[in-house]
Amino acid sequence: MKQMNDTREIINVEHSAFLREEEIGDLRYANDDMIIIDNIQRLSRDWPAVRLNMLFVAYCREGRVQMNINGQSHMAYKGNLIICNGMQVLSNAMFSYDFAIDVLCISNRRVDEIIHTDNNAMDTFLYVNDNPILQLSEEEYGVYATYKDIFERKLRMPRHEYFSRSFDGMLTAAIYDFLAIIQRQRRDKGQVAPDSTTTSDHAKATVRKFLLLMVDDESQHHSVKYFADQLCITPKYLAAICKQQTGKTPSQWIREQMIEKIRSMLVNTTLSSKEIAQRLEFPNPSFFGRFVRQHLGCTPLEFRKRNK
Repeated sequence: MKQMNDTREIINVEHSAFLREEEIGDLRYANDDMIIIDNIQRLSRDWPAVRLNMLFVAYCREGRVQMNINGQSHMAYKGNLIICNGMQVLSNAMFSYDFAIDVLCISNRRVDEIIHTDNNAMDTFLYVNDNPILQLSEEEYGVYATYKDIFERKLRMPRHEYFSRSFDGMLTAAIYDFLAIIQRQRRDKGQVAPDSTTTSDHAKATVRKFLLLMVDDESQHHSVKYFADQLCITPKYLAAICKQQTGKTPSQWIREQMIEKIRSMLVNTTLSSKEIAQRLEFPNPSFFGRFVRQHLGCTPLEFRKRNK
């Protein structure tokens, strides 16, 4: 297995960044919302710890890859589907020499459109935070292979005036089939999605904006009130709709984001505990140390030593 060194802080990567990667794979299609890349055989060594600001769907064609996703180790083998929803941090990737994946990148704008038209889509997207590796059934692989064949045939056709709309329509259909795969896995695990049928489109959009704001904020602000003010709503209303939509309160999301940020900074940088505490605006290093012990089970120094 080849290993990617993990020595820097989190890098936020937009889906268009894949277009600037030389020889990363075969670029099949690209527009402002979607990118398709076949046969990616390497990952950039310039991205040791990344957050992909997009919906990232990858099918492992050959080999295997092991990586940390939000601090948890995951392994994907040939035939697995890897889905990242834009809120996860990927790091410590190790991949076999025969590793190859096909990738579909979808902009957050397109994801928002889908969330607005489907009551359960947001909860389904959030499920992959902790469950990013999916095992396809034989029938599901057949669906994937059919889409891939249709895409390749379509891309070989001469472009016509309706090409973009036609192709985007097929990709949207594929996204819904990916959502169905996620929902099937949830049912297999006995996990039931919260009831969101009574939630308004405005509430769904507001929760989505809160989550994206929280990710972009990179743990600089710790209070629910700060994010509620940014959204021009009350903290109480944000707490109610966030709990209904995601099953978690805003405070839980903020805390989990903070824990992941601390974990990444301890592992991926050489900053001292005092410097990390200052960057994340903790009152003092002692408070930061207590927070780390409470949520990571050890002191900052011990965590860094264990994960180097």
